[in-house]
Amino acid sequence: MEWSGGPGVGDRHPIGYPVRDKKREEKHRNAFLPQPQKPFSLSKETGMSVKTSKPPKSSPEFLLLVRIGVDLSKDTFHVVGLDEKGHRVFRKKFTRESFKTWLGRPELPRMTVAMEPCGGAQWWGSYCQAQGHVPMLIPPHQVKPFAMSQKNDFNEAEAICEASLRPRTTKVPVKTPQQQDLAMVLAARSGIIKERTALA
Repeated sequence: MEWSGGPGVGDRHPIGYPVRDKKREEKHRNAFLPQPQKPFSLSKETGMSVKTSKPPKSSPEFLLLVRIGVDLSKDTFHVVGLDEKGHRVFRKKFTRESFKTWLGRPELPRMTVAMEPCGGAQWWGSYCQAQGHVPMLIPPHQVKPFAMSQKNDFNEAEAICEASLRPRTTKVPVKTPQQQDLAMVLAARSGIIKERTALA
């Protein structure tokens, strides 16, 4: 009998030995091995929704703040914050209203708020005191030595923060509303005296 050449059941080699089908033998052998089990899903088996706990979030960076430097401007405030070791841990831009809300957050730690004494700095100083913070007004000439070569708002805020760390830095006192009103009256009086002297 001639050999057809195709392996199958009962096929034999021309000499008389059975032809081996390796794929069929492997399939037969694997049938007796333990099969991997699918992971059990309670939601699929019972139809119940299962809530998994999320990993805890790390603490917000503003909780480490002990001191911030604020570059005040008309519409946006740039803030840089330091931790107790003097490392920068916070850097953010605020609008006027969002900065006011942020300073009033109850979870915000009590800290030093350093600013340059511009037009609205006295009001912000009083507001910081009302929220439990410690305002510090630093004259621009005291901040200039700490300014970086590349001037921008965040670098200015960081320079204010650095200047507030120096014990010899001169501070401008925060005035009460009554003191601010008196200062306006004195400034107006001084202007009138200058005009009268010029006309005499």
